[in-house]
Amino acid sequence: KQRLMQDCHQIKCGFVGAPLLCTVLAEAGLFELAYDFLLKEGFPSWLYSVNLGATTIWERWNSVGEDGTISDTGMNSLNHYAYGSIVEWMYRNMLGIQPMEEGAGFKKFRVAPAPNYQISWAKGCLRSAAGMIESSWRIDGKKLKVIVTVPFDAEARIVLPDADAGEIEKALGMGDGSGKSGAGAGCCSRVRAVTQMGSSVAVEAEAGTYVFEYEPTKPYRKVYSIDSPMEELMENAETRKILEEDYLCRFKNLPFEKELFTLEELMNGPFTSLPREEWEALDKRLRSVVS
Repeated sequence: KQRLMQDCHQIKCGFVGAPLLCTVLAEAGLFELAYDFLLKEGFPSWLYSVNLGATTIWERWNSVGEDGTISDTGMNSLNHYAYGSIVEWMYRNMLGIQPMEEGAGFKKFRVAPAPNYQISWAKGCLRSAAGMIESSWRIDGKKLKVIVTVPFDAEARIVLPDADAGEIEKALGMGDGSGKSGAGAGCCSRVRAVTQMGSSVAVEAEAGTYVFEYEPTKPYRKVYSIDSPMEELMENAETRKILEEDYLCRFKNLPFEKELFTLEELMNGPFTSLPREEWEALDKRLRSVVS
């Protein structure tokens, strides 16, 4: 993470690192940063090529220049899958479709979607040896809607992010005896267990289509803080105003190096520091901004 901060969250890897970049970030719980890399549009990035009309994966980040000319570098294929492995991350992490050891051939699998405020919805399917697996999610205001299809004679562990087991059981008609379900008629009999796992809820489900709609325990929105990059804070009018009122007005000159990427790092400087209580007050004001 420190290395990425020094690089100003810019992709600096090739065939070896690119397939692992977002996967490793997701495994470390840094989903927002993984989405940042996926959605970057400047060079080098995946969307740089898409915005230039690419319908296949290039061998080089700059196989085609911004003016549409083909790079004169050698070995410059315009149909070269090396960077296309980002799609694996989209299936495994964004949609959350993952195999499980105890069910070879997706006889049993896990669906653990990872929604993020930077896009409002995602939808995909995987034609596995066990049948067609479908996963989708949509952020609609304060609500999150997750739909999962488990093929015939298969089982799935559906992991609902930022959920409360009691609320999910109630929606499934398991807790209040009403028999009503937010996950499809008769689905309660196909659900084997509902378990709280930290901030997520695991639903052990048999074949069928399940629709979960609930209010996440944390809002899916951009959160600003003293950990945010200075560039990001200065781009938002509200956070910039907070910085000008509570911090920038105190100093005539501020260093801005790659090594001082975030506000917290800047406030750690020998000539640009603040008392700890003022850090906390500034952080609280930044976190109150709704973007």
